[in-house]
Amino acid sequence: MVQISYKPNVMNKFRKFILLFLFVLYSISTFSQITVSNVKSKKGQDLIVEKPEPYDSLKTWEYFNNPIQYKRYIGQRVYLPKSSNDLKYEKSMDGYGTLKMGDNSERPFLFTLSPRTVKIDTENILSDEMLNINYAPSNISKGYHATLKLNSIFTNVYKPFLYYLKVNPYSGEYEFNINNNNNTGNKYYQIIDVIFGEKLENIMYSNSESSNMQNIGSVNFTSTPISGRKNKPEEKSKPLKLRRERISIAYVLKEEITGDTVVYCKQEKNRFILVSFFVKQKQIYEGNSLINKSSYKKIRGIELVPNSKWLCESVTVSASTGKLTYVLKNEKGDVLTLNDIEGFVLEEDVLKEEAEKKMLAQEREEKRKEEEQQRKENERLAAEKRKETCIKKFGPKLGLLIAQGKVQIGMTKEMCEVAWGKPILINKTTSEHGTSETWHFGFIKTLYFNNDILKRIDE
Repeated sequence: MVQISYKPNVMNKFRKFILLFLFVLYSISTFSQITVSNVKSKKGQDLIVEKPEPYDSLKTWEYFNNPIQYKRYIGQRVYLPKSSNDLKYEKSMDGYGTLKMGDNSERPFLFTLSPRTVKIDTENILSDEMLNINYAPSNISKGYHATLKLNSIFTNVYKPFLYYLKVNPYSGEYEFNINNNNNTGNKYYQIIDVIFGEKLENIMYSNSESSNMQNIGSVNFTSTPISGRKNKPEEKSKPLKLRRERISIAYVLKEEITGDTVVYCKQEKNRFILVSFFVKQKQIYEGNSLINKSSYKKIRGIELVPNSKWLCESVTVSASTGKLTYVLKNEKGDVLTLNDIEGFVLEEDVLKEEAEKKMLAQEREEKRKEEEQQRKENERLAAEKRKETCIKKFGPKLGLLIAQGKVQIGMTKEMCEVAWGKPILINKTTSEHGTSETWHFGFIKTLYFNNDILKRIDE
């Protein structure tokens, strides 16, 4: 039997080699895998997406040019006030026998992700008379009268409510308008997504026939034909169309109680109230005094005195308008209801600003005094130095006069120049008696020199 033995150092080298080999093999198998991601990029460059800023509860709804910026609202809780629009029920019939019922002014703004069928009953029509219509125009013979029964609505409008119809079975004219019913209001929702671009197109405009005409479903009804022509009732369906401006973004919401998922599409000012913004406004303003800094002189007949004080009694949602409302009251008992607090400043902020201005004014005055004191000190030091220099150069008596800016007969030109500075004009005359100069200092004083010595002073 042959035994193979290894020395300890040989065994250690062998173990190290095996470990190194296994590490390299693991690294190759790990880093050679293909990573697949959903990130798209333009040809020749990487896609760079900027993270949207977080929502600031001090701000209400904002408008952004970049749709992705609206994603800051995802996760926010919102409140939809109860509709304040009282739809009018009006019934009319023109000379052609066209019957009209309801008010043709409202537009839906909440939609479901996909259409569904909703049975029409007295809960989702403006008037019970709309449910079963006895079409009996006075200008058409009784033998041609007809009836119409509404059955169902197939639509993506959330909680549809029929508030207007225009029918003429005789001419085959049918028009229906629906809106969201009042049960959508006075409820809380949460924003779970913001959609735009292709996704918005697929959900809201995939069946639209034009850029501003949106198909929102159809109304199904039974029409009893005109007597004398046919006897069998006919099941009919007419499309529901909505004319509106095309929107660029929409919010996907979840209703807190029912869990319903809806899409909010409205181009105009947002109907929803951001709960965090509302709470913040109550914390800031309610129960606090405000100072009028607005440019308005009157609001709804109430005079606004500049810098007048108003107490913010409440921050609430108006039952009549469905809007965030600030209720202000002054010392005279005048009450203002405002949807925008702009122009009214918290009294504590005004006092703080005034205190800061006063402090800045004091600081400026102290700085001015310090600078003035320093200037005087510099002038004093400069005068002392000038005096010392002049005395050293011209002697105690004349040096003191020169340092004080004074001249006297007998001084040299150099002394006078040191005392008064250079003249603005010099007239020089040379004769057999020597050289004379006249130094002019403006129109007031003139110095006359003869052979460099001051002989006369004119004042």
